[in-house]
Parts: sequence; structure tokens; C-alpha cells
Amino acid sequence: MTFSFNGMRVGAFEGDTVAGALVRAGVHTFSRSMKFHRPRGLYCGAGRCISCAMRVNGIPWVRTCTLPVAEGMVVESQGGVPGTGFDVLSVFDLVFRKEFDYHSRFIRPRFLTPVYQGLVRRLASPASLPGCSSISTGVTVRDCNVLVIGQGVSGSVAAARLKGADVSGVVTIDRMQGSEERVPSVAFGIYEGGEVGVQVGESVHLIRPRFTLLATGCLETGLPLVNGELPGVMLPGALSMLVSRGILPGQRAVVVGSNELRPTVLRDLGALGVKIVGEIEDPTRVHRIVGRNRVRAADVRENGHVRRIACDTVVVLGPVVPAIGLASQAGCHLESRDGSLAVSTDPSGRTSVRSVFACGGVAGIREQAERIASAERAADSIVSDLEAG
Repeated sequence: MTFSFNGMRVGAFEGDTVAGALVRAGVHTFSRSMKFHRPRGLYCGAGRCISCAMRVNGIPWVRTCTLPVAEGMVVESQGGVPGTGFDVLSVFDLVFRKEFDYHSRFIRPRFLTPVYQGLVRRLASPASLPGCSSISTGVTVRDCNVLVIGQGVSGSVAAARLKGADVSGVVTIDRMQGSEERVPSVAFGIYEGGEVGVQVGESVHLIRPRFTLLATGCLETGLPLVNGELPGVMLPGALSMLVSRGILPGQRAVVVGSNELRPTVLRDLGALGVKIVGEIEDPTRVHRIVGRNRVRAADVRENGHVRRIACDTVVVLGPVVPAIGLASQAGCHLESRDGSLAVSTDPSGRTSVRSVFACGGVAGIREQAERIASAERAADSIVSDLEAG
């Protein structure tokens, strides 16, 4: 199939995401940052950041790393004057090398305030609003017995166990694997009455479950590297997405940091034939990532000197932490585990909120066998509560 990107036709295969298809086509810059107008490309691969956000069919700020390609889709990069490829506003990145504070720099003379405000708005919000025909109207309200958020290991096990116990009205959603409708679905809020706001494709749903099971897993995080946001720098999730579609992220890769995903990253790079030219477990040794519009090299400190490693891909292995955002919105009690916050549960998966359960990575459980066991216990507890009325 084909789709349009900035007026040119791009080929894609069924199942490709927009971001993945563009990387396959050799396009790596998708947008520009709001303040300094630095180039941005594929980074997290999980729809959690906005580096890949572009305008799709007239709708701005669409996260394209999780959006499947559709025939005839119209995609436009975001940010930049006159465009993303060549952006004259990137001069701010050259002039203000250390800081650019709107409040201290844009205050005098007072009569130019309207001009300053217009410029700041242009810098901060490069995308125009969607046309009226693109705006979804109305919210679909849906009741169910159990809402399972997340379809990783623990979420899939819990959902299967609930259905195996003949529990009716089980709804499952996942930002990567999709929902029962098999389209990307994102739970964006849990409200005071326990209702959950969910975006399914371009429609918005308000789900009112009797019980919510949080199986949101863990988040990959980055590392504080100089120029660590350049296109070509990515998290393991983005690399995994490319590998699953046979898409090369580049030819020469440097791996920075270390966590439990390191063996998988090394295996994925090897499977694609990407040459690993550097493994830097201590990120403080990385002096800077080099490049203007894409990664060209990594400068690494060695024995008091800085050595330049030519590369076009940098995979960053930061801490993997529980995805507690929804749990925090729901008011669940959190506790510190292994240096990060996780949802506090009792042995049956109950949280401090009566109608909310949690299992797996979001509850700080790392081992796969324990994740499975926690999912089974949480599902059994929900079944017991449903039977008790």
C-alpha cells in the first residue's frame, strides 16, 4: 500500500506503523521540538512521547509509532518554518546555547509585548487546529464488569483466567496490541467515580467498569545524554518495533547503559545485521551524541581523552520503571520498590482503592513467573468479588 508524506508517495506493507514505514523509506526527522526547534524522530516506539507526533489526515499531534498505515493516508511532518526539513527557527538552538527563558528575555520594550507573545505562541504550538470535519463528536459510554488495562504477560493471563471463569463483560485494551476492535486504544484517565476514559482509534469512550485491573507493566526511560534526542537515538521498544517488521534502524549502533533489556537489544541488532561498534554501560562516559539532523557519532571519554565512534544509531538503556500513571490518577497508594514507585497491593492484588486491582510490573513484580502468578491471584479475587455481589 502507499500513503502520502509531505506530498510524496511512500510505500508500506500491511501492519506497518507510519513511523516504521518512514524509517524504512529513509525518513528519520518527523518533527521539531517546541522551544529550540531541534529535529525529532522515532524514540520510544510505544506512543508515550511526542517525538514522532505528526499531522495525519488533518489531525495534529498523532503519535505515529503506534498508528497502522492505511491506504491513501495523508501524513505531514510538524514544526518548522518553512518546513521540518529546513527550519529557519532552529537558529534559536545556535544563538541561545545555554538557556532561552521567555520570561526574562521577552519583556522589554513593553510596547512590543504583542509581538513577543505571538512569537512565543508560534514557537510553542507549530500545528494548526484540525478542521471541524476531523473532530470526533460525542463520547460512547459503555458499562462492563471488568476492564483489563494492558495486554502484556500479566494482562493476557488475567483476561484469559477471567474469561475461563465465565465472567461476562470483560473488556481488554492495550496501546500497542489494540483492543477488542484491534485498533490502538489508550486509557488516558481514571476519574473520581472509577470511570475510565479510553481513546479507540479516533473515537472516545467512557467505560464504567465494576472492577478495573491495572496490568500496565513497566516503562522504558532514557538517559541524560547531551544531544540524546537526535533522530537515531531510541529506546529498546522502538528498536523492537523496527525489528518485528524487518526494518533497519541504521548500519552502525552504539548501546548506552544497561538494564534487563540489554540481551534482547544485542540480539535484535545482530538479527538485523547492524554492526555494534560500541557498548557503553556507564552513561557518564558519553561526552555527547554528535549530529545535526541525525546521529553521526558518539563522543566517549576513555582514559582522560575523548574518542569519537562513528555511528548512526544509539540505543539507550535507562531504568525500567512501573507505569504508575493511571494508578496515581485512581488514587492508589504507591510504595518504593527497587528505587522506583510501584502500586501497593495485598497478596490478592487489591489496591487501596476498592474497585481497582493491579498485577505484574506495575506492582513492582519483575520475574515472569511471579507476574503470571500475580495475574492469576488478581483475577481470582475479582471473580470472588463478582460472585459475592
